[in-house]
Amino acid sequence: NTFCDAVVDDWKILVYTPGKVGSRTISAGLGDRGLHIHTFVLPEALPQVSSEYYSVLRKKIFEKKRKMIIMVRSPFSRDISGFLQNMDSFLYPFCVDNPSGFFYGDYLINNQLFDFDTYKRKTIGWTSDMSENCERYLSQIIETKGDEFSWFDYELKHFWDIDVFEHNFDKERGCQIIDSKYAEIMLIKLEKLSYCMKEIFDFIGGSYFYIQEANTGSDKMYKFLYDSIRNKITLPKDYVNYYINNSYAKHFYAEEELLNDLKKWKY
Repeated sequence: NTFCDAVVDDWKILVYTPGKVGSRTISAGLGDRGLHIHTFVLPEALPQVSSEYYSVLRKKIFEKKRKMIIMVRSPFSRDISGFLQNMDSFLYPFCVDNPSGFFYGDYLINNQLFDFDTYKRKTIGWTSDMSENCERYLSQIIETKGDEFSWFDYELKHFWDIDVFEHNFDKERGCQIIDSKYAEIMLIKLEKLSYCMKEIFDFIGGSYFYIQEANTGSDKMYKFLYDSIRNKITLPKDYVNYYINNSYAKHFYAEEELLNDLKKWKY
């Protein structure tokens, strides 16, 4: 439905990002001028969406050049926040373990459509130890390439033919504008958001914009669980090394920034 909205409301600025990177804050600030969306690719993997219908939508959306705001967030905090938010949809005794790993990895790499049997294989058993569940969830992120930085290949490059990694990103400034055939995009690091207000204001055409925090952990039922997990969880070694040695992560973040985020957790 959001894909269709993006086609129909072609005047809106797309807030198009991986999950749990602060995108709701941006869309709240834009109000009716923004449209929040995480994927243009997943409908392609669903058998109930005909390839003909998907092709029509895809062709239609390219008829007008779009403006997009895309966010990134320091990965360790982002992933744990994602685990806690997605717990709301986990069904005991199974924990759906990073389903985007199936949708993106299995579909784009192996050309496999969604089916429930495969989806069940992507689940892990739910235990009474939430810290253990979280650690297993984090390990599966790297096994399935379900991290936020791989999203740029799975989504932005695959659908829009934009490779952000071909453009140098100013890590200190924290924002960048990339102009391409189908879209003009503004990349923003969540940690630098408050320093990029003038650039955002100019990008959206001088319209009123304000920061309004939305979809934050403190507003959710898991805020106390977050504090508990933060004190108990030990980040898996392979998971930590994945980001510390990840060229995509280092495109946006200096190693010092990643290590500062890592200091919040035991590893």
